Amino acid sequence: MNLRTLNSTKKGMLLSFMLISVALFCFYALKMPHNGSSQYIIFFVFIAGLLLGIFQFRQQNQEADFKQLFGEGFKIFVVVAFFMVLYSWIFYKYNTQILEVYLKFNEQLIIKQGNKTKPEIEENTKKLRQIFIPMTLAVITIIYLLLGTLVTAVASGLWGKKQFQQVKTYI
Repeated sequence: MNLRTLNSTKKGMLLSFMLISVALFCFYALKMPHNGSSQYIIFFVFIAGLLLGIFQFRQQNQEADFKQLFGEGFKIFVVVAFFMVLYSWIFYKYNTQILEVYLKFNEQLIIKQGNKTKPEIEENTKKLRQIFIPMTLAVITIIYLLLGTLVTAVASGLWGKKQFQQVKTYI
């Protein structure tokens, strides 16, 4: 399989598969916490894959400007965001112990504060149980979209036709 012949959607799907593989490897094989330092590894792979996709598009289209490069990166990171949210939903559905640990931790924090009764703590836990997955998926969506936008904008600005020609004249 030649990466240069893949369209942006397939690059996004391939990058998503890589990210999911890294996440599963870190969680199950390395026993790293799902929201710990393994996230940095996943974000590094995401950024590297996104930059590689934009760079390959730039090499194939020497006349590409900011708009075209950003469009290519956008198509890649939107696909990645979708698959990472889908993966996260499935992951949290099958790993219910994560929710239980989070709920127990939250209960301990409320008890330490000392300003809630037992029924209020139970009601809070019930509400958190209902909103945990939607809240987590919303945060994941926002993170991948913002990080993808930032990386794509910077790469497109640096590698766009006008900026690239200016750099070449100084070298």
